[in-house]
Amino acid sequence: MRWLCQRLIDFSCGRLGSSPILTPAHYGRKYLDVQFSSRDGTTLGGWLLPAEHPKGVVLLCHGIYSTRASMLSKAVWCNQWGYACLLFDFRGRGASSGLGSSLGVNETDDVQAAVDFIKQRPELASLPLAA
Repeated sequence: MRWLCQRLIDFSCGRLGSSPILTPAHYGRKYLDVQFSSRDGTTLGGWLLPAEHPKGVVLLCHGIYSTRASMLSKAVWCNQWGYACLLFDFRGRGASSGLGSSLGVNETDDVQAAVDFIKQRPELASLPLAA
């Protein structure tokens, strides 16, 4: 039964991949292309926008039918106000591996992987985190 449910989810929420047309550089922001792995080994792609003297870190998560690019204007705004930002593509979206959305079953692991990624970076580990 779990297999059937997963196939139905994959069919209705299949892979959404594309290269972003805009990047943080289009807004004059410095950024790093980053990758990290979710608990099941799914590779997640993202952008890390550093801040010179960051007040904190903002983790931006896109909706089910979009990619990290949909959160770019919000990240630029936060970054301009002194916050480091991490935007990433959930599994099956944008630059991340995977076949499609699991409607939250596995995406919670993706968010935890993003938090772990932030906490493993020495320049970000001790800062407040907002998501």
